[in-house]
Amino acid sequence: MFTDTDAVLYVFRRGIIINGIASPSSRPDFLDRSITLTLNRLEHFKSQADIDAEFEKARPALLGAPLDLLVSVLRLRPSIDSSSEFRMSDYAGFGRAVAAVRHLPPNVFDDAYRRVLSEQSLNIVESCPVTALIRVLAIDAGRANAWKGTVSQLFALILDQGERMSRKLPDRLPRSARALSTLLSELAPMLRTEDIVIERLPRTNQSRLWRIYRHDESNNELLDLACEYSTGSETVEQKPSDAERMVFDQIRMTEG
Repeated sequence: MFTDTDAVLYVFRRGIIINGIASPSSRPDFLDRSITLTLNRLEHFKSQADIDAEFEKARPALLGAPLDLLVSVLRLRPSIDSSSEFRMSDYAGFGRAVAAVRHLPPNVFDDAYRRVLSEQSLNIVESCPVTALIRVLAIDAGRANAWKGTVSQLFALILDQGERMSRKLPDRLPRSARALSTLLSELAPMLRTEDIVIERLPRTNQSRLWRIYRHDESNNELLDLACEYSTGSETVEQKPSDAERMVFDQIRMTEG
């Protein structure tokens, strides 16, 4: 067929499904391009024969319904604005079009997608012991007295704080100042949602400095309480926040 026609190329981007008990990755740039679905454990189970029979019965609708939806979405897509809020902007545009086909306003999709991304970010933040230490540092610094220093100074400070909090915590911290620098860049966008700002300042003749502070101390309930920690020779006693308590509980469980 089409022997008198030049080559016709079709380009497709297939979605990749990764299944597992734990999250396949904790890298923010990976999760920005992912949709994580958490499924509950089944209460009742079916045999393979029953599943196959139900699938064959539903097969026509399983194929026809998505195709009908796709036709309607492609028809509406040019009139739907893409959101500049999301990294996967084209995906968000198609999601808005799906909402329109279902006679729903675009913000219904935006809100649902935003909740998924927020939950993914929260899971990373709460599972990373460095974030608990950064919270302590940000609470201590506040906005007017932001912590400022090199990544090497921050690395030494975090190791010192980690050793006081748990004897095994240092094993879960970055192995070098360079690794910490990379981690800070990854955590910065997520911690910003908790009003914790991590800024990499322009390089000077001597070094490159980082600045860490709390942007607005009135907006975040997670940061109303800080854990017990020491600053210099003075010890300040405060209760841990909910997120920090979760991190420290996980650390204690690993210590047995």
